[in-house]
Order: sequence, then structure tokens, then C-alpha cells
Amino acid sequence: MSKTTKITILFLSLWFLRLSDPVSGQIVGEIATLAAENLAGNMAEIFATNNCCGDAGCYYWMYDILFHEAWHHHRELLDREGTIPRISSLEIFINGAYNPSEYYLFLPGLRVNRGFFSTDFRVFSIYEQALNYSDGYNTISYLTYDWQVLQLNLVVLPEFNLRAGTGFMLEQFTGLAYNEHTVNADIFFEKRSAFLVPSIFTTEFRFASDYVTGAVPRMEFSAIGNYKLQNTGRLNVYLSLGGMYALYYSTVNVWALQAGLNMRIE
Repeated sequence: MSKTTKITILFLSLWFLRLSDPVSGQIVGEIATLAAENLAGNMAEIFATNNCCGDAGCYYWMYDILFHEAWHHHRELLDREGTIPRISSLEIFINGAYNPSEYYLFLPGLRVNRGFFSTDFRVFSIYEQALNYSDGYNTISYLTYDWQVLQLNLVVLPEFNLRAGTGFMLEQFTGLAYNEHTVNADIFFEKRSAFLVPSIFTTEFRFASDYVTGAVPRMEFSAIGNYKLQNTGRLNVYLSLGGMYALYYSTVNVWALQAGLNMRIE
């Protein structure tokens, strides 16, 4: 790495640290400060090793599975589409969340399912009113782009689905991407007798890691009940109600009540 490149990266790192100073938001400001400090740690490690390549070892475990058993299992699942239509489907999520301490979240996303494989993308954003010393109170935000590049549908039954995957979390504030893993479980109550029992109960766990500094940018858990509103041919529409909790950089707690609409096209 050239001397000019190192100086440029150091300057940008210091600029991010300075950027977080004039904002006093309780949640977004704290996350931004920790993210900037972690960015500085990344830059220091790059200077020390003269290497900007991340550790890709977390993906190796999937290769052996894919080349041996995955394709055979994929074909078996496709043969069962007649009894479990969601095996090949498109899911669209339009969800928001709110915390009484006056920050709110927006979490749109989509997932494509095909047999043994899925891919999942969402935009995660936190908005908060905060004091800026020059402009007074305004809205600040923390934003990530989360792509589970490959998810494996490990268990697919009419009443249950278990999915695990890996991908990345791209943090807009720093521009850094972190490896993120997910585990997702769906329980289906097709013959529920009361509205209080959801058609689908979903839980999801996310864990993002920075292999350079050892930081944990995010650990997240959510639990959501999906209540069917419409079932017209191949389109299923659900009202989603639930909650989520996230821990950023092992320090900042974020929790909110969640609601929205989810759609599945089979």
C-alpha cells in the first residue's frame, strides 16, 4: 500500500471520528461513534499488516456441503412443491418498528426461495431526533444493507421451516462490510382456531463479526407473528406483529415493537 493511500485512509478515519462529535443522539450517535472507532481499528490493522484482505474462512464450510449432498437434497425438495408450495416462492417484507424513547426503524426486504437455497436482502435503518449544535434538533439515521447471499433450507416440512445462511452487513456510515450469519425458524399453524394464534410464527437470529478488530457490529433477535389477511391463488398477505432486540458493538441496546405487511408469492 502506497504512502499516499495510507494517509488518505487515515484522514478519512479521523474525519469519521470528527463527524460523530456534534451529534448527541442517544442511540444513533452512540452507534456511529463506536462504528467510527472500529473503522480506526481496521485502518490500524491494515497499516500493520499491509493487507486489506478479510478472512474468508467462514465460507469454506459451505463448499463441502454444496458439492456433496446439497444438490441432491435440492432436487428432492423441488419434487415436493405440489404439497409445500412455498418451496419455490418470493417473499416481500414491509415492516417498521417503534421504540417509545422516540426512535423508530424501517426494515423493508425480500427473500427468494428455490428448493434447498434462498437469498435474502433487507435495508435496516434507525431514525432518531437528536441535537445538532449548529442546527438544533434534526433527524439522524444509522443505515445498513444486509444481504444473506446464500441461505440453506435445512428442514422443510408442512408445519416447520429451518433456514441458516451467511452473507454480509454493509454499514453505510463507515462503508465497511462485515460477515453476518443468520438462523431463521418458521412454525406454521394452518389450522388455528383463534385470531390470537398466528398463521406463521417466525424467529430470527443475526450475528455480524469483524474479523480484523474482533468487534461484534451487531447481534440481533426478533420474534414475529404473521396473521393471514388474504389468500388469493398464489398470493398470501399477512399482518405481522412482534418485537426485535439488537446489540451494537457489544454496547448499544436497540429494542422496538414491530409491525407491517408481509407477502408471499408461490
